[in-house]
Parts: sequence; structure tokens; C-alpha cells
Amino acid sequence: MLKAAAPGERGAWPAPATLHEREREESALTAAVERLGAGQGGLSAIEGVAGIGKSSLLAEAAGTAEEAGVVVLRSRGSEMERGLPYGIARQLFEPLLRRADGPSRERLLSGPARLTRRLFEPDADPAPPGADFGALNGLYWLTAALAEEQPVLLCIDDAQWSDPASLRYVNYLARRLQGVPALLCVATRSPDPGPVATLLDDLLAEAEASCGVLRPPPLSEDASVAVAAEILGSPADGGFLRACHRASGGNPLLLRALCRGLRESGVEPRSERTADVERAGGAALAGLVRLRTAQLPPAATRLVRSAAVLGDRAAVAEAISLAELAPEPGLDAFEDLRRANFLRPGREIEFVHPLAREAVLAGMGAGEAARAHAAAAHLLADRGAASERVSEQILRAPPAGDTAWVALLREAAVAALAAGDGRTAVACLRRALDEPPAAGDRLQLQIALAQAETLVDSPAAICRMEDILDEIEEPRIRAGVAATLASHLPSWDPQRTIDIGRAALADLDGRDDEVARHLEALVLTGELLVDEPPISAGIEPKPATGDGPDARRLACLLGYRQARGNSPAAEVAPPVRAAFTGEWTRYATEAGAQYAFGMLVLIAADHEEALDLCEEWEATGRRLGRVATWSGAKMFRALALLARGELGEAAVEAADALEAMEAYGMGGGVVSFAAAAQADAEIAMGELDRARHTLERAGRAPGDPGAVNLHGLALSRARLRAAGGDAAGALEEMLDLGRRFERVGGRNPALLPWRSEAALLASALGDGERARALATEEVALGRAWGAPRALGRALGRAAAVAEAGEQSALLADALSVLAPSPARAELAEAQLLKGLIARQSSPLAAREPLAEALALASACDAAPLERRAREALVAAGARPRRSAIVGPEALTGRERQVAEQAAAGRSNREIAQELFLTKRTVETHLTRVYRKLGIGSRAQLADRLAPPA
Repeated sequence: MLKAAAPGERGAWPAPATLHEREREESALTAAVERLGAGQGGLSAIEGVAGIGKSSLLAEAAGTAEEAGVVVLRSRGSEMERGLPYGIARQLFEPLLRRADGPSRERLLSGPARLTRRLFEPDADPAPPGADFGALNGLYWLTAALAEEQPVLLCIDDAQWSDPASLRYVNYLARRLQGVPALLCVATRSPDPGPVATLLDDLLAEAEASCGVLRPPPLSEDASVAVAAEILGSPADGGFLRACHRASGGNPLLLRALCRGLRESGVEPRSERTADVERAGGAALAGLVRLRTAQLPPAATRLVRSAAVLGDRAAVAEAISLAELAPEPGLDAFEDLRRANFLRPGREIEFVHPLAREAVLAGMGAGEAARAHAAAAHLLADRGAASERVSEQILRAPPAGDTAWVALLREAAVAALAAGDGRTAVACLRRALDEPPAAGDRLQLQIALAQAETLVDSPAAICRMEDILDEIEEPRIRAGVAATLASHLPSWDPQRTIDIGRAALADLDGRDDEVARHLEALVLTGELLVDEPPISAGIEPKPATGDGPDARRLACLLGYRQARGNSPAAEVAPPVRAAFTGEWTRYATEAGAQYAFGMLVLIAADHEEALDLCEEWEATGRRLGRVATWSGAKMFRALALLARGELGEAAVEAADALEAMEAYGMGGGVVSFAAAAQADAEIAMGELDRARHTLERAGRAPGDPGAVNLHGLALSRARLRAAGGDAAGALEEMLDLGRRFERVGGRNPALLPWRSEAALLASALGDGERARALATEEVALGRAWGAPRALGRALGRAAAVAEAGEQSALLADALSVLAPSPARAELAEAQLLKGLIARQSSPLAAREPLAEALALASACDAAPLERRAREALVAAGARPRRSAIVGPEALTGRERQVAEQAAAGRSNREIAQELFLTKRTVETHLTRVYRKLGIGSRAQLADRLAPPA
């Protein structure tokens, strides 16, 4: 049986105070623990002001869980540690991993959980920049591995002081608890505005939908009187006790501190002494701390201040040295503080309550505290402490012009970046500039800061790089900074990207071909993202030559520009495909935006390898643990599946991508594009409420540039309006989108089929002439592009709006183009139209195409199309089967992967780890597999998947 912290060990929970009027909260937590024992996980949150009883409720829940045989992992946020990446996560798991024997530890840290080794093993290789998602996913699987052996309760107190990286893990885990016997119990109070506040808001919203958010109210007067009488003893006057309630506001911690302070001050609990209560009320705890500090021996007073400066989990020996005490008197002082209920026993500092530490710091005064933090920084640096710990102290100390501190802060920034914590890196580098650095180092420090800011604060990074460009004298360095600046501008201001890139190219004047190529790619990226043609003539890069990353980026960008203008796919696709060879996944990881344009070209061209390339890209993201790479590849995989008519699988892939992007805090057009892929699949499947929710959810993402080339949500919104019956509104949106696309030279119906969709809407509204004109134009453009899906779709829709005499020829062309292609949804649509036309003259002749349409629509999960085909077949006198296509041939690629692994005996968890899916997604795939194979359990999989003898 696994065990977490033992009583008395660091991390063990303090004995809770007697709880009053918390029956509702205790009952809710007990119910959540009972559900956990039955295998049902979830998230419960406790929110309230300091002292309201959150810690006691957590302790009660932990005790209940331990009695039920649940593994309890504990952590507590600390103001001094919120700059340490994954500090909360480390607190949760380190005690358990430290006690685990070798085989158990290896088992827990295997599979995707191996990506967490760098958090728990000092000698592990650091993560590459941007690999934070690997840690998130690894921590999730570490939690799941523990939960498979025994249910797990994860208690997090004072979450408002958590580090952002840990909170991202908690949010990531919270969304994946379905089917995992793990209960998250988080206690928090309102944090200062910033990234932690945003993450906590998301967490509380998730808790509301799970086990709920508990908000303990202040104690009633009766309960406060009972608590006060318990502490003050009898006889105590009722008026005095009620005054204690008013002074404390019913806050249990303040009430107890107030009553203890009054008792220790010798105030008798009589009505005539209520004025003493009123004076003490607002500062009950601070007053008690000051009183108790004043009663301490001088050595203990110095030690408690040093302990407050160093913060929880500092070594007691460090606090003794900072207090300038000899070891033996220092240990005596520590014992005095333990007896006075300031600190808990152990070899590390841990205040009994965070408010006590706050009160000690507040009592020191700003000047004294700042000097103490400076002394702590010197002490820790001299002792060889990690740069992250030293930097935490320097950040609270006044600038001193110490170049050694500048070096330490830069080192801490590098460590923070390696751990995926850009915010701490930015804080360290900004403080290093204030120190200040030596004159010759200032510019390099500003460049490093700007690069770090690009990860967490793009506006600040942009402003800083614009400010320092003129200070840089060396053209190559200046061009490099300009390239970094331009690469972070497209989502905010693509025209500015163009302007900066052109200016840097002119300044570089041929001095560095590699940087010039990079700048050319950025300028072209900006030109592809503006909603208006470039203000001045765009650059005309030379045709990409060689095999380097910049040549490949340009091949992708130039290919998209040619595809947008509707140059033939047979000419455009091969140079783009050549960019996806050799080490292309490494280049794509470094230049995802440019490769995204290239992948759009291959999908639009119906390239037979597009889906395989998406899977290769996804596998690279899994291996590196990079969310941008992995989620982006899954998004493109969803688009490739959509093009093949595999709607259900496309919806799952897009949902996984979108969830990962949101968990990681991504925004901008990429989130909109992923949401559009998911919504398009859901609309085609007839799941309109889900599609509406998907689009609303994506609309809240920050920074969507709304560029017509990456039309994101615009096309999906128009499609949703059309599916909901608002043909007029959908037509207006579709036409506007088409005008915008044409304004930037967009002609390709494979990238934006606005004409054929508008044609169907116009026809439904009775404007046949307009419908036929739009459809005819798209057919011509589809022939020029030459890829089957776009042409077949255009021909089929042209047939749908054509006059009777022209329908047959158009439809025959559509079927001949689509039949050998993988575009099954478009083929189903064309077969349905063929059957409907045939039924007008011969119901018997209509049955074959209608049956084919039904089978294809069923295989695609296109429920509205399937329903129409089934109704038409019944009207033609047929009796169609409920499921048109069954058997192994009905499985999609991912469904077959999952089914084969399940048939081989692998658990859902093992399958999810291998394919980088959630267990919920694996379960969804298996449910669909069972339905398509006509079986009821995984025990039957092997027989049904086996080829016929």
C-alpha cells in the first residue's frame, strides 16, 4: 500500500481546530471522499478569507480519507516559493517518491510520467525551451498511475500563493479526472490580479461543475460565543462574548487569536471591559504576534524574523545563521518558537499558519525587511544555494549595484525558462536591470529580457525590442532582434511585421543570408495574414533552394500564396511536400507558423501523405513534450480527417487539441482554427448545441487576429447559422467572407468554398440565378486547382442548384471525380442527390444510390445526411438496415489503432499513454469501435479484427 507523509513528517497535516458550524462543508467533503472510494474522482474547492477555516476543513477531509485507505498527498502555497516552478507539484509527490523503493519509483516514473523526472531528480536533463506541456502531461500520468493502485486525495492549501506552473498542472488534471479515482481538494483566497488569479478563476469554474465550491460563512453569534467561552473560560459575561464576535467578524482564526490575546493580557471577560475587545478586533492576530514576540527571548525574536524572511521549507540551520546565532543557542530559540506555537517541529521552517508569518514580516517594517532579504541573499549565495532561491531574496531586496547578483538573477532566469516558467524569468531579468548591470552588459540583458517576455507578455516584449533596436550598432544583431520582434507581431499587427522585416532586410544589406531568409519568411507571413493587400509591393523572395530550414519555410509560404491564388495543385504541392522531408519535424517545431501554411496546402491538394505527416508531427510533439507542436499537429490531423469525411475522429482530435491549448494558456488564431475544426465536424454530425458551445468557448480566447486566410471561426459561424435555419443571415456572412478573401487575392475553393455554400443558401432562399452563377464560378475554379475534393464538391453543389436539364451531367462529373477520392462525405452528398433525382421518375432506380449514400453517411458519422438518406430510402419503398456499414472496414485509422492495442491486452491507460490521448478519448474510441464491429466488449475484439480465413 502506498503511503504519503507520516504524522510528524514534513507535509503532514496539523491537527485541526474544533470545527463549529461547518457541518455542510464537512458533509460535502465527506461525500466527495466516499465517491472517491467508489472510484469516482473530482475537484472540490474551498474559497474564503484568511482564517475562515479552510485549512481545518482540508485537514478534516485528509483525516477522513486516510481512515478510508486513501493515499493523501499534501502541499501548501507560500509567498516566498511562488516563483519556484512546480513547487506545489513537488511538495505533493516528493515525499511519496522519496520513500518508494526502486521498482516502485521506476514504475511510477515510466511512460509519459518520465517527463517529470527533471522535477524530482536533480541530475535529470533539463527540459528544452517550450517543453512545459511534457511536464503537465507527465504529472497527469503520474497522478493516474498512483490512482490506479489506490484512490488518491491531493490537498492544496493556500493555492493563491501557488506558482503558475503548478496551477497549470492542477487545471490540466482537473479537466481529466473522469474515470480517474483522484480527488483534488484546493483551498484558496482571492489572489492579486495576474496569471495566478486567472488560473484560479478557471479552477473554481471547473470545481463548480465537479464537486462544487465551498465558501464557509463567518460564524454566527451563537457559535462565536461558544468558541470565545471555550477559550476564555467561565464565568464570562455574555456581552463581552458577543463583543468578541463583533470584533472578529465571526472569523474563527481571528476570534481564537483575539480571545487568547485577551486572556494572556489579563483582560477579564466582563461587560465593562468590552472596549478592550473593540480596540483589539481589527488587529487581533497581528497584535497577538507582536505580544508573543515581545514575550520571547531576544534570540527567539531574531530567529522568528529570520524564519519569516527565508520562508517555509528553508533549513532551520539557515535561519539560525541569518539570525547570527550560534548553533546551540539557535536550536534553543527554535524550540522556544515551537513551544510558542509559531513554528512546527522539524528540520525545515514551517509556520503554524501563514498569517503568523505575514504578521512577523509586517512588524519588521519595510526597511528592516528589505535589509534582511539582502542579507538572506548573501547567505544563501555563500552557501551555494540554487539560484532560484537566491533570486527570490534578491527580488525583495533593494538594488545594490552588485554584479554578482546580476549574474545570479540571469542564472535563475535560465533555470526558470528551462522549467517552462517564463514569468519568473521575466521577473528576475527585470530585477537584474534595476540592480543595475555593468554598462557593457545592459544591452545584452535587455535582449535576453525581451526574448523571455515574448513567452508571457508579448506587448511588453514588442515595446522593449522596439526601444532597443536603435541602440544596437552591429547590423547582424540588430537584424536578429528585428526578426524576433517581427515573429511575435503577426497576431497583433501583421502590417507592422511587414514594415519591420523590410526595414531590417534593407539594413542587413546582404551581410547574412540566413537571417535575411528568416526575415523574408516573416515578411511573407505578415503579408499572408493581413486582411488587406500589403500597403506597398511585397517582397519577392527567390525560389527556395537548398535543404535548410529557411528554404523550407519559404517553400511553405510561397506554396500557400500560390495556392491561395488558385495555381494548379499539381504545380504547387510538390515543392511544399519537399519541405516535409528529412528533419522537417525539427524545423517545423522551430517554425510552426510557416509549416502550418504548408500543411494547409497539402490538405487542400488532397495529398495522400497529409494525414501521415500530421501523425509524424504529432509524434514529435509527444516525444518533446511541446504543447504548441503536439496540439497544432492534432489540429491539422483533425482538418485532414475532415477532408476524408472521418467526422467523429476529427471532432475528437480537434477537441483534444483545443483542450491542450486552453490548459496551456494559448490564445490567438490557432485556438480559433482548432475550434473551427471541431465545430465543423460537430455541425456535419448534427451536434449543433455542441458546435455552438465550441464556438462560444473559442470566442473567449484572447488575441484572435481574425485574418481571412486563417478564417477560423467566421466560416464555422456561418455554417452553424445555416444548419440552424437562418439561411439569410448565413448567406450574408458567407458573401462577406468571400469578398474579404478575394480582396487579398484568394480564389481557391479548396481553402475557402464560400461560393458553393453561398449557392446552396441562395437557392434555398429562392434566388436560383444567383445560386447558379456562384456555383458555376466555383466549378471553374475547382477545375483550375485540380484536386478531387474541391472539384467534386463544386460539381455536386452546382448540380444541386442547376436547372433540371443540366443536373445529370454535372452530377455524373461529380461522382466520377469523387468516387476514387477519399472525400467520402462529399461522395455521400452526391449519391444522395442522385437518388433524390432518380426517385422522381423511378423509386426502384433510386434505391441503389440512396443505399450507397446511407452507407457512406453512416461511416462518416454524418447524422443529418444519414437521416435524409434513410427517409428517402423509406419513401422509395426500401427497408434500410439501422447500421449501413459495419465490420473492420468501417473503422477509422485511430479507431483501428486503439482497437488493435485493446485486442492485444493493453489497458485504456496504456493505450492513452502510447497515443498521447486521455483515457476518456480512448473510451470514446472503443465505444465507437464496439458499435461498428457489433460487439459488446474488448474480449471479442481479436476475433472481429482478424482477417477472414
